[in-house]
Amino acid sequence: NNTHILYRQDSGGDENWRIYLAEIATAKNVALTPEGKVQANIDSISNAKPNEILIELNDRDPQYHDLYRVDLGTGRRTLVMKNEGYAGFISDDSLTVRFAAKQTPGGGIDTFKVASGKIDAKPFFSVGPEDSLTTQTIGFDTAGATFYLLESRGRDKAALATLDLKTAQTTILTESPKADVQRVMTHPVTGKVQAVSAEYLRADWLAVDDEVKPDIDFLNREAKGDWIVTSRSDDDRFWTVQVDRLI
Repeated sequence: NNTHILYRQDSGGDENWRIYLAEIATAKNVALTPEGKVQANIDSISNAKPNEILIELNDRDPQYHDLYRVDLGTGRRTLVMKNEGYAGFISDDSLTVRFAAKQTPGGGIDTFKVASGKIDAKPFFSVGPEDSLTTQTIGFDTAGATFYLLESRGRDKAALATLDLKTAQTTILTESPKADVQRVMTHPVTGKVQAVSAEYLRADWLAVDDEVKPDIDFLNREAKGDWIVTSRSDDDRFWTVQVDRLI
């Protein structure tokens, strides 16, 4: 909501991470998660829910992180999903959990649909161990109708794809002829993927959406190094860009 900074910090390198909320105007600092042998992670934030976040917390079982919704105004935590052996959860822009992922004994990943807090018994789609490092979920667009992923199953390189939410079939949107697609850039309001990068000799950004193609071409030409867009204003007038200068 542009009035706070969220950050994560442990104590003396013990990796018992706590999540803190710092108020910019007053420098007031509040811990949102308990101290002790508990590890907390920020799971999801959303422009649609600026005063709430989802966090992962292993206060019940050190092996698994339960999912909580946190009200940033009051600090109140509400349990969203009790984790009974899952590697993680995937939510949409409304902070509603839509998928749960579980590692298979052979090193692959099964992903299950979630509806009204209930996890399906059968996987919706699966990734074998040979693709578990290169087939990765990206997430939903803002409308919650399009789900993006990096797809390497049956391919020699990972490409940007969409997943049909009824059939689990994937459709390739773009790919690099030389290397795996590794990063994506999304519109700050719609969540639509607009550009991707693949690293061969260096990071190479490709526009997926013609709306940003002039900007991508400009940065590829003028940045003089590997670059990433770290944030974009909601009206998309301003971008902040980090450049790793080539020597």
